[in-house]
Amino acid sequence: MLSKSLGADAGLIGGLVMPASTIPGIIVSLPAGSLSDIIRCKKVMYASAFVLASAPFLYLFVTSPWELIAVRFYHGFATALFSTVASAAVLDNFPGEKAAHISFYSSSTIVGRGIAPFLGGAILLLTISNYDDVYWVVGLAGVSALLVIVWVYHSGWDTARKPIKKGMTIRLQIRSMITNRRVLVASSVEAAQYLTYGAFEAFIVFMHSIVASAPFSSF
Repeated sequence: MLSKSLGADAGLIGGLVMPASTIPGIIVSLPAGSLSDIIRCKKVMYASAFVLASAPFLYLFVTSPWELIAVRFYHGFATALFSTVASAAVLDNFPGEKAAHISFYSSSTIVGRGIAPFLGGAILLLTISNYDDVYWVVGLAGVSALLVIVWVYHSGWDTARKPIKKGMTIRLQIRSMITNRRVLVASSVEAAQYLTYGAFEAFIVFMHSIVASAPFSSF
């Protein structure tokens, strides 16, 4: 809806606006876990939380579809870094209860992603389609997440990763992952899940655009 209000057509929305935030995930997610082995989860979490907190406020200054694409690209780094390293941090700090805690974390993210569109829509209805108010709420939520992460680390929660083996570079780590059949199966299932969810979100947006622009929509 925001992209259409900026003058973007359906081709630009589907070809660049929508996938802009997913490109960083493709680029960064794979080496993010390996990077956290070298510079610790704490620093990567801080970086992702900063992007998460700052990106929503950049939408307030967007005036064209291309600026929107750039902001969404920047925003995508938050999810790409956070989701991968947060999972690693959970696994490292709860070695005896990995399944329970990683399941809780995954379920929480799914619930959040499910609620967010409806919450954003409700805010738009209450503010008569004022996009700025939506991004103010999202920005404040991102700032609160950043503060919580800082508080967690300063409260003594140690998420230092175990030292990697001598000579184990990021390239070798990635090679060990892509040659592991179990990792490939799990990754393929998760990739299919994200693809399905993303396609559903895009489909809903396009259907809304078609219905809103149809001649009979004013009746």
